[in-house]
Amino acid sequence: MNSIRQHSNRLRMISCLVLSAVFMLSSPAHALDASRQVQQALYSLGLQRYFTPVEPLLARELERYSGQGKSFSGHRSVIMEELAAPRLQAAVEAYLLEHYDPDLYQQVIAALSREEIVPLVQSCHGQALQDYGPQLQAYEQQLALQPAKAERRNLARQIDLAARSSTMAGQLHNTVDQLLYSLADRPGGTVRWEEVEAERIAVLQEAMQTWYLYCGRFFPDRLLQEMVDSYQLDAVQGLLDQYQAAVAATLAGVADSLGGQGISGRGGE
Repeated sequence: MNSIRQHSNRLRMISCLVLSAVFMLSSPAHALDASRQVQQALYSLGLQRYFTPVEPLLARELERYSGQGKSFSGHRSVIMEELAAPRLQAAVEAYLLEHYDPDLYQQVIAALSREEIVPLVQSCHGQALQDYGPQLQAYEQQLALQPAKAERRNLARQIDLAARSSTMAGQLHNTVDQLLYSLADRPGGTVRWEEVEAERIAVLQEAMQTWYLYCGRFFPDRLLQEMVDSYQLDAVQGLLDQYQAAVAATLAGVADSLGGQGISGRGGE
C-alpha cells in the first residue's frame, strides 16, 4: 500500500514539474527572454537595422518613377507607411518569434559572443550604427593609393559571403524596386529581375568588402578568420535562412496589402 502511495506521489510530482515547465515556456518572462535572444542574435549578425535603407530607397525610387511619368502622389504616404523600417522590422521579429527555437538561438549567441571576436563583431555590426561616412571615405582613398593585401581582401570577402551582407541588401533593393514596378502597372516580364539583382549584389560586394576591411582594420587576420568560421557554422547559417524567409514573407504581405488597396502608378486617391 505504501509503495502504491509513494508511486502516486511521484507521479503527482512529475505532473507538477511538467506543468511548471509548460507554464514557464508560455509565460511573459519566457517570451521576453525569447525576444531578447532574437534581438541579440540579429545584432550580432548586423541585421538589427536591416530595413533602415528602405525609406531613402523608396524616396529615390518614387522620384524616379515620377520622372518617368508614373505618379504615386496619391498613395505615397500609404506606401511609405507600409514599408516603414520599424514596421517591417517588427513584422520580421514577430515571424522569428513564431518560429523560435531556443536551442538554435543559444548556439548562435554562444558562437557570436565569444570573448575573442566580440570586439570585431561590435566594430563591424554594433558601431556600424554610427555615421562613419567621412572616415570611410578617407579609408577608401587610402585603399586606392595603397590596396590591401590579397589575403586581407579575401577575408573581408569571406565575411561578407558568410554573413550574406551584400546578398540580402541586394535582395531587399530588388524586391522593393520590383514591388513599385508592379504597382506602376508595368509588365513584370519585361525586366529580368534575377539579372538586375545579380548586378546589384556584385556592386554591393565591392562596397561590403571595403566596409569589412575598414571595420576590421585594427584586428589581426586570425580574428577575421575566426569571424568567418563563426558565421559559417550550421546554426548561424540556419538562422540566416530563417531570417531570409521572414523577410520574404513580410514583403510578400506588404505587396498583397498594397495590391489589395488598388494602388497604382496612375496617381490620385
